[in-house]
Amino acid sequence: MLKKDYILKGVFYSVEVENTVKDVFREIEEVSYDGYICDIIHDFTDSAVPIYHSELIDAVKDLDSYCTDVVAEGLYVVDSQHQFDLDDLLKSAYYELIEHHVYENLDTILFNRGVDVIDEYVREKDITLTEEQENELEYQLEMHCEGYDTTSSDISVFDDECKELVDDILVNDEGEGE
Repeated sequence: MLKKDYILKGVFYSVEVENTVKDVFREIEEVSYDGYICDIIHDFTDSAVPIYHSELIDAVKDLDSYCTDVVAEGLYVVDSQHQFDLDDLLKSAYYELIEHHVYENLDTILFNRGVDVIDEYVREKDITLTEEQENELEYQLEMHCEGYDTTSSDISVFDDECKELVDDILVNDEGEGE
């Protein structure tokens, strides 16, 4: 099975911001520790937000609408009781930008992770799939990833479910052959 390409909707003015977003996609895809998927998304998104003023200023063009959003959503409070901090506003906006694109591409991120899990599982078990089985597996994986519940599922559960897709296809084909 081939991995899917990521689609970033909207316009990016800087290659750095686009690369940061895609790096987070890959990190989530390849994560090696267990945890709730939503927590993993938070961890990698949070760690990708730049901390240096110069990097934040370089990204201002990409963050414009996200700055408005974080203020409107109450994620960054602007009033007389809170001292305004441009860096904090930009960090909040940068986080929102990354998180937005992660969730927009979550089906693809999970699909690509599933492809890796399945490929490794098939190799370990020395399984040979027919073209028809591979096509069915690809379809089942797509359906499995679509709208996946990230708040109550560990990444290891997702991985196990991908392996079960292979087992289910093999069992179903054995049953049809009898």
